[in-house]
Amino acid sequence: MPHRRRPVAWLCETMSLMMSLRIAMIGCDPSRAMDTTARLLQLLSSAESRSGTELGAELGISRAAVWKQIQQLDELGVEVESTRGKGYRLASPLELLDTEQILAALDAQTRDSVSALDVHVQIDSTNTHLMGLATQGASSGHVVAAEYQTAGRGRHGRNWVAPLGSSICLSVLWRYHDGATQLSGLSLAAGVVIVDALSELGVVDAGLKWPNDVLWKQQKLAGLLVEVAGDAAGPCYIVLGLGLNITLADQAQAEIGRPVTDLTTATGGQPVSRNQVAATLLNHLIPMLDSFERDSLKSYVDRWSRYNILQDQRVTLYSGNGETQGRVVGINDTGALVLDCDGERRTFNGGEVSLTNAEGIEVSGA
Repeated sequence: MPHRRRPVAWLCETMSLMMSLRIAMIGCDPSRAMDTTARLLQLLSSAESRSGTELGAELGISRAAVWKQIQQLDELGVEVESTRGKGYRLASPLELLDTEQILAALDAQTRDSVSALDVHVQIDSTNTHLMGLATQGASSGHVVAAEYQTAGRGRHGRNWVAPLGSSICLSVLWRYHDGATQLSGLSLAAGVVIVDALSELGVVDAGLKWPNDVLWKQQKLAGLLVEVAGDAAGPCYIVLGLGLNITLADQAQAEIGRPVTDLTTATGGQPVSRNQVAATLLNHLIPMLDSFERDSLKSYVDRWSRYNILQDQRVTLYSGNGETQGRVVGINDTGALVLDCDGERRTFNGGEVSLTNAEGIEVSGA
C-alpha cells in the first residue's frame, strides 16, 4: 500500500533551511536548485509513480539526491506517496504556474500590457521583489508570481500564509505620472475587479470587506496589499500584491488561525486551473491599473457598494484613535469608510472593522 508522508507545519524558517540544504546538496546556484525543484514537482505530478533512478536520470542528479529532494518536499508539506517497487508520486496532482500558459490565456489587450512575467518556485515576497525591480527601472506591467513566499506580507506587516502551490501569489507593477495623491482608493478598485474575476471563474456571492479583503460566506478568500513609492505630485509607481487561496488543506487552514476559504470550495469543488485563474485575475487587474489615473475610484464606488458585505451593518472600527461604533454607510470617492455614528456621519481612512450586535458587542464573522 502507498505510504503517505505526513505534512508538517508551514514555517518560513523551515523553508529557508530546506532551501539552503537543497542548494548545498546539488552543488549549484539557487536558480538551478529552483529549476530542479520545479521539474521534480512536475515529474511527481504524473499519474504513474516514478522510481528514484528514473527521476535522477530526468533531473541529472543521483538517486540519493532524489531521495533527499523528496524528503525536503515532505518537510515542506508536499504530500508524496512512496510505493515499494514502483517509486514516488504526489498524493494529489499539482499544477505549477507556467509563464507560457498564463500568457496564452490572457486577452490581447492585457497581453500587450504585460511587459514581463516572472514565475518563481520560492521567493521572499512578490511585492518586495517587485519593489526592488521597480527601483532598477522595471516597466509598467511587470508581473511577479510565486509558488511559495518565505516572507509573504499582508496589511500592517502581517504574514500571508500560503502553502506551496496552494494559492495564487502575484504582484503587478504600474507607473503613473500625476503623483501618488491621485491614487487614493486604488486598492478598493482592485477589490472590485477581483470580485468580477471571481464571478467569471464561477464564484457566486463573493464580497468585499473594507478596506482590502475579499470574502466568501464570511471567510477570507483573497487579500490585497498596495505599496506606493515616488513623488506625491509627480512620477510614482505602485506594486499591487494579491494572494488568492486555491486549495487549502485543513491543517493549513488551522495554522492560519482565522476563518478562511479557498476557490475550490467557493466553486463547489469544481477543478480549477491555477494558470487560468492567474490569467483571469490579470485580465481584470491590468485594465483597471491602466485606466485608474484617468477614471479614479469614482468609477468603482457604486460597484464597491454592491459588493460591500458590511453595508448598513453595525460595526466597530479599531484604529489608532481607539474604537468607534457606527452603521456602515459606504465609502467616499477617496476610499475612506463612512460611518453613521448616532446620526453623525464620520469618515475614516484606516483601521480594522468587525461586526457588532445591537449592544455593541463584537460578534463572529467578518
